Amino acid sequence: MLAVIVFHIDAAWLPGGFTGVDMFFVISGFGISQALASRGSQPTARLLLDFYRRRALRLLPVLLLMLLATFVLSALFIPRAWRNEQFDQTGWAALAGLSNIVLAGQDDDYFSPGAELNPFLHTWTLGVEEQFYLVFPLVFMVWLRGRGYWWWTPALLPVLTGLSVLWAGRQAQVAPTSAFYLVLGTGGRRAAVPMDADARG
Repeated sequence: MLAVIVFHIDAAWLPGGFTGVDMFFVISGFGISQALASRGSQPTARLLLDFYRRRALRLLPVLLLMLLATFVLSALFIPRAWRNEQFDQTGWAALAGLSNIVLAGQDDDYFSPGAELNPFLHTWTLGVEEQFYLVFPLVFMVWLRGRGYWWWTPALLPVLTGLSVLWAGRQAQVAPTSAFYLVLGTGGRRAAVPMDADARG
């Protein structure tokens, strides 16, 4: 988190600071995997419902407070001429964990000067994380519980990981803005300025 903050204050101070977001995603993935594995003896439906309940209780109160404060402060301190409806669209989409999808469809990429004015720009990371965790627990439980029943199950996560890396590399060339903002990096247009899909900041 500190690396990302320093990068946004002045990129020259820590040019690779945006990789702090990647590090967060990796650490979060390990944490979520450990939490699921430690409760692996529970019935699947109960385990998944409890997982999503705990995620909602952890994230929603803080998210609502942050969005409310950002709406109010941006209305007070960002000049009207600088604001546009894309800002509000991003904020409302963040309520549903979809701001990354809204941002992927806008004209500016993350590092464009216009994007820096969007007070809700930072919420894209939460959208990526929450969309990923709609699917990952299901895949993880298949891998965890199916290893003793189906021969292909042990290879499930390594194969999906390898395919994901190959797909990300391709999309970074074909549609870098989508590769940056979206979980699957599909659709969208090419960014006006090429951008490293791993440079999530």
